[in-house]
Amino acid sequence: LKQMKTLPDSEFVKVDSPDAFVTVNKKNGYFLVNVQERGEGKNTVDVKLPVALLDAFSVDANNQLDVKAFITKLGELPAGDLVRVTGEADVRIWVE
Repeated sequence: LKQMKTLPDSEFVKVDSPDAFVTVNKKNGYFLVNVQERGEGKNTVDVKLPVALLDAFSVDANNQLDVKAFITKLGELPAGDLVRVTGEADVRIWVE
């Protein structure tokens, strides 16, 4: 996972199906996931995770996520949205 931050900017996944259009990219220091549902709901999900956040994904000897390290790294991020869902319900997860 940590090696992903060294990858060049590019599109990793692109799915164009009758149910949804999905892209996964790395661009300008962020991993970007965009899902656009088709059909009745037509929800949109945008995920924008800073590549620097990958440093916080460490696992201890018991195979448990180091939550303290993750929360600490979240506090170091610039303000902005991490996840935004729009459509039938609006959801926003952000850092201030």
